Amino acid sequence: MDAFSDAAAVPAPPATISYNSFDLAAYFAASPARQALLLIGLFTALRLWLAFVIGLGVDESYTLAIARDGISLSYFDHPPLHVWLAHVSEWVFGDGQAARLPFVALSAGTGWLLFRLTAALFGARAGLWALIAFNLTFFFGVVAGGWVLPDGPLDFFLLAAANAFVPVLQGEAPSWRRWLLIGALIGLAGLSKYHALFFGLGLLGFIAAAPRLRPLFARPEPYAGIAVATLLFAPVLIWNAQHHWVSFAFQGGRADAHGFYPAAPLIQIAGQLLLLSPWVFFPLAFAALKARHDHSDAARLCLWLGAPAVLFFTLVALVCGHGMIHWSMPGWLLLFPLLGAELERTARVKAWPRRWAAASLVLFLSMTAFAAAAASTGFLGADFPGLFPKGDPTIESAPWDGLRAALAARGLLGRPHLMLTALSWCDGAKADQALDGAMAVTVFSRDPRGFAFLRRPARGEDSLIVMRPREVARLLPRLAAHFRLLRELAPVAIGRDGRTEFTLRLFYAGDLLASYPGAYGH
Repeated sequence: MDAFSDAAAVPAPPATISYNSFDLAAYFAASPARQALLLIGLFTALRLWLAFVIGLGVDESYTLAIARDGISLSYFDHPPLHVWLAHVSEWVFGDGQAARLPFVALSAGTGWLLFRLTAALFGARAGLWALIAFNLTFFFGVVAGGWVLPDGPLDFFLLAAANAFVPVLQGEAPSWRRWLLIGALIGLAGLSKYHALFFGLGLLGFIAAAPRLRPLFARPEPYAGIAVATLLFAPVLIWNAQHHWVSFAFQGGRADAHGFYPAAPLIQIAGQLLLLSPWVFFPLAFAALKARHDHSDAARLCLWLGAPAVLFFTLVALVCGHGMIHWSMPGWLLLFPLLGAELERTARVKAWPRRWAAASLVLFLSMTAFAAAAASTGFLGADFPGLFPKGDPTIESAPWDGLRAALAARGLLGRPHLMLTALSWCDGAKADQALDGAMAVTVFSRDPRGFAFLRRPARGEDSLIVMRPREVARLLPRLAAHFRLLRELAPVAIGRDGRTEFTLRLFYAGDLLASYPGAYGH
């Protein structure tokens, strides 16, 4: 056939193109970064739902109570950043569950920073796997993922600092801008929680152990970064110097050696397993242990940044006999890139990582929904009282709205020169959150925590004293010595879902004679 024949010259009909259709699956499949953003969006929606379903816990109520008093250079329990954020959040959204919104937003940023860090170290697909695992843990997916706690800002700035260091790892020439940024981010992490110290020491250890990076110690830029970090941490130092170094003494005292407890680290590991969720803990621990034999800079960086905190807070229980299981979580956070790399390598040749992700998602969502229902309604304690011999632990999330309603009905709410006194910082926190600033709250206790540094009651003031029934016989005689008048009022019912779960004993105490002995040298 002639190439110039009429038959050959007939053009083919144009392909039908629809400008109203969009292949959403192909759009996200083309980019791990888009998939990461989609995943972050979906889990952020879940956290927003949880934020309004589950009531504020004791630690959250306590943070908001301390934040209500205003901005301070630092605070008794922790550095100030999360309290500053809570103060602004409380001012904008009130002291209810909506105060969690900035912390939910921070968790979304933390997820993106984890993806970016892992992608820079091990590739974008590994970053996506790390992000999936991160979101399927109870601690990072729920607790640090949106509650009013210092862990949210800490995690965000630790990952931001790690991301800022990656160009140095990849051979970037030393620059003032780079090291000032790293120092600033570590300083902001230090303003969030004292755990930032382990990150800083780990980073220095990594540089010292890497021959090609060791010359950095002879340059001024890293020291400028250390200076910036110290300057940002200065409010904590100033506040502690003004208050007898009480915060450092309190936190450091938790690790005091006073015996040998060989079973304590096992308890710590069991608690970490629950917080990280078993389906994430085991592969994460395996990936970290396997990385010991990986001599790449990327793997060694993650181990240096994460392992010290995990090992310290697990092993210190040997000599102190106790410890909070969440103390090691910032260390585990920096190990997630190792898990992402391991899952990505395995997924190239085996199918089980995808099956693991699907099964873990089902377990995580079902258990989270069950826990949210239990916390919001209290049905477990009501329907199965034998499960909790010491009381339903989810009662901590129950709001004390009944206290505010009872005081308002009796004409006691907002009365001038009348304060409310609790006998523990936990009850003071829940009472303050319920009263929403309508009445000053103080705590009469040998361990009032941050309440010791707020308003001090004056002689002659009257108070409403709330206490648990089990405390009355032991503590009421002590209180009687501090007031001229003490008489009991009708109790207040507290509960969820229309049920009374416990009662608060309420006393009217008139004419304060002497303040309760303070604590912490205040």
